[in-house]
Amino acid sequence: MRFITTCFALLMSASSLAATLNLEFINEDKYLDIDSGREMQSRFTERLKNKLGESFTKIAEKLPEDNVLNISITQIDLAGDTRFSSGDMYDIRIMKDLYRPLLAFDVKLTQGEETLHETSARLVDNNYLNNSFKNGNEQFGYEMAMIKRWGSAWLKTH
Repeated sequence: MRFITTCFALLMSASSLAATLNLEFINEDKYLDIDSGREMQSRFTERLKNKLGESFTKIAEKLPEDNVLNISITQIDLAGDTRFSSGDMYDIRIMKDLYRPLLAFDVKLTQGEETLHETSARLVDNNYLNNSFKNGNEQFGYEMAMIKRWGSAWLKTH
């Protein structure tokens, strides 16, 4: 089942750039790892969606205003893995090479009724702990960095 959970409309005054972004999260209950660890899962998930939305918004901002960028996220496996910490009775996220981040999504770029481009993407960063692309100490920084790198490459061809 497909549910549109987030829709980011981009408006930039006095600019010919700013596509509309439609971001949907498909079968969230099937995602490999969006475990919140210490906090309420619904708040954690909402923050994750907002951060991913911000990353895709930056890509859509570089497209013509009459375009619509549709992103359907089909899989998320956050960097690291949650483990029970007996000291404070909460799960903690352990960062190891084994627990690399993964994002899978479908992309459809349209202009009116015309489909300009359609593809699927599967982003994995096997070297996430050693690369310099993470957004500082920002939560979901590894995932956001993957989207940024993908977006830069994808925009060069569109």
